[in-house]
Amino acid sequence: MKATLKKHIINARGSRLKEKYIVFESDDLGAIRIPNKQTRKALLKKELIKDSNPFSRLDGLETTNDYLALFEVLNKFKDSKGNK
Repeated sequence: MKATLKKHIINARGSRLKEKYIVFESDDLGAIRIPNKQTRKALLKKELIKDSNPFSRLDGLETTNDYLALFEVLNKFKDSKGNK
């Protein structure tokens, strides 16, 4: 118990970095249940998924346009040195 508490106290401070970072996390990498709109429509028609379920409603692969939109937003922000 004492060792665990000591680890938590040490880790509570965390690392200190001069630069700022953006971290993208995902808890379901590779979990592609519905690869496209046609598959989603077919599953809905057969009542194998429900439109009210956010995992079914929002599941899918990112498209090139999704990435372009993300990069467009990220390019609007710069650091104190003018770096994107």
